[in-house]
Amino acid sequence: MIELRKITFDNFNECISLRVEEYQQNGYGKEAIVRAIELIKTFPHGDASKIVIVYGEENKIAKKLYTSLGFIENGERDEDGDILAEYIL
Repeated sequence: MIELRKITFDNFNECISLRVEEYQQNGYGKEAIVRAIELIKTFPHGDASKIVIVYGEENKIAKKLYTSLGFIENGERDEDGDILAEYIL
């Protein structure tokens, strides 16, 4: 099941995660990210200059997906050592 939920600062990590294998590799995650980018570009919560995502260095599939959508690694890591990538609006 894929569920749409309101994304807040408290739950964003759980909302933007597609970890059920039977739903992976079907384009659902890519479509969700494209739609999220389109929504964010309308600035529903005020001005924004970029979108930042995080993924593990070993997650080559995530890197390929985010790169194909225009995200660029910014050279930074989060507190767990995961890679940060940005999409400039």
